[in-house]
Parts: sequence; C-alpha cells; structure tokens
Amino acid sequence: MQKRTREIVALVILLVLLVGGICGVAWYLLVGHNWNAAASLIDDHIGTMDDYSVVLCEGAPPHADIKNEDEEGEEGGLLKFAAGMPAALTENGFGYLLSGRLTAPQVAKAYQAKGAHTVMVDISQPEFYDDPIIVPRNGKRIAIYSIKGPHQELASRLALRNIKKYDVDYTICLFDDINALKQYGLGDVNIGICLDRKAHVNGEYLGSTFTITAPNFGQVEAVIASPSGFLLSKTIEEL
Repeated sequence: MQKRTREIVALVILLVLLVGGICGVAWYLLVGHNWNAAASLIDDHIGTMDDYSVVLCEGAPPHADIKNEDEEGEEGGLLKFAAGMPAALTENGFGYLLSGRLTAPQVAKAYQAKGAHTVMVDISQPEFYDDPIIVPRNGKRIAIYSIKGPHQELASRLALRNIKKYDVDYTICLFDDINALKQYGLGDVNIGICLDRKAHVNGEYLGSTFTITAPNFGQVEAVIASPSGFLLSKTIEEL
C-alpha cells in the first residue's frame, strides 16, 4: 500500500514538474519576446543602436515589377561599389521617387546616426538579385537573392545551395508566393520579403523565416536585428 502511495505521489510530482516546465517555456516565449521587442524599440527611440543591423526597403511605385494591392558601404547604402548596380540606386536615393516621399536612404542615414549598420534592398527591381549578391555589414556577410515563377520553394533551396559556398552569415530572399513559404518553406532563409502586398504578413516567423510584406509606396519597412539576433519589424512613414 505504501509503495503504491509513493508511486502515485511520484507521478503527481512528475506531472506538476511537466506542467511547470511547459508554463515556463510559454512564459519565456511570451514575456521574453515582448522584453526583447521593448528593448529594441527603446534603443531605437533613444538612439543607441551600436551593433544593431537594420534592413530597409521602401515601397515601390505603381509601375514597378511588384504585385500591388492598390495603385498606391554602409555609407551610401546597398552595394555602392557593386558592378551592375541598378540605375535607380544612387547615393542620394532612388531615382523614381517623387518629391516629399520618404526614402530608404533618408531612413538609413537616421539609423546610421544612431550607430546602426544598414542594408537597403531595392524591391522595385527584384531582377537585380536574380544572381545573388553578398553585402558585408558589421563583420557579417549578408546574401540577398530573389526568386520568381512556380515552385519557389525549390528555386530558393537551389539558390541557397550555391550561396552556402560563399560562407554567408545571413540570407534575405525576395519572393512573391506566400503559399510556397507557408506550405513548404524556402529553406534556411533568415529574412523573407514578400513582394505580394496582399500577403499581409509583417514581422512574423513563418517556419524559421522572419517574414515581411513589401511596404506601400511612400513607406519604408525596417527589419531591426539586435546584437543578440532578435528580429523586429516596423513600418516608417515619416522621420
């Protein structure tokens, strides 16, 4: 009888520990995430962003090759010295921008003034990244590539296979089929930028990929990476 009582007590203790462990993990995921997000936003607000990295993309105009829901070096931004840079990319901004529109270079300068490292991605010309490019930032190598057409999950994995040869630390993928990511995943992609604005996915992890949707024209989307690797996105409409 005493042996059976001890077994029941042991089982109850085990169940209590199991439930406590599950609650602890849930608390960490919820509270820990909120704390990391709050810490990043505070650093952003007070302007102390040393060792932060920020990926920026601005909304493409209606005529750009991007699915629209409506008609709406660190110095110098993205790959200033890369051969074959799109004509629209200049040191002072994207050539297609209208007066008064917020630009990615403007936002980049603001973040650089806070000590952050910045990378700009020109989503108006995704074809520029058909052949992946590698951007060095903050001692890391960031690969940016784009995929299109059917079976984007397969195209992404093939691209990643080649990219891995160059010892990259982070990957950014431009794509337009959100279902390919949701159903199959795009492989080991750190940041996914969905060019289909109807996807309405902003700052969410789909599998292991932190995913944002292309911003509307006149907006700049920022993915902020903290020194610990925590990712947070925010839409910027004015400085």
